[in-house]
Amino acid sequence: MIQCALTGGIGTGKSLVCKIFSILGAVVFNADEAAKSLYTKPELISRISETFGSDCVKEGKVNLKALADKVFNDHEALEKLNQIIHPLVMEEYQQWLAQQAPHAICIMESAIIFEAGLHDRFDRIICVYAPEQVCIDRIIQRDGVTQEKVRLRLNAQMNPDIKVKKSHHVIINDDQQLVIPQVIDVYSQLIAARQ
Repeated sequence: MIQCALTGGIGTGKSLVCKIFSILGAVVFNADEAAKSLYTKPELISRISETFGSDCVKEGKVNLKALADKVFNDHEALEKLNQIIHPLVMEEYQQWLAQQAPHAICIMESAIIFEAGLHDRFDRIICVYAPEQVCIDRIIQRDGVTQEKVRLRLNAQMNPDIKVKKSHHVIINDDQQLVIPQVIDVYSQLIAARQ
């Protein structure tokens, strides 16, 4: 089994690339989905309230919008949130991974593999890259937010050029180049590396 991390900034198209990898036969663990499911756990809800304020909890649930507004404008707050969430997500990933023995390629999808210092845990890192304006347009269309809010989110993430340099494989999703052949090529390389 080859353990891969698939990363890239918001709006680069990581989910699309993961769907293609799944069709090819890889299994994918979505770190964002795992994190969202953790937000329903009472112990995490109380830690969020204690750390970020009671306004981040509404009717016994984490108010994700209020929490996002706090952390995307404050690097220290984002770091605190990551320190709470990442160990729990990695626990879930390890449990998931233990059940994936028959699969050749296991992929963890996460926007912040490098930021969270998780890159050393994987055999290969795959980065999905798209130019900034393409990402901005996609996020505005998908989330219905302003360009200013998108820029705040982008500025909270690692420079995409650094992610590209640190990765073993890069898939360019710029609405110009075909994505499927790139994913097939990376998948073939991963299968060859496993043998």
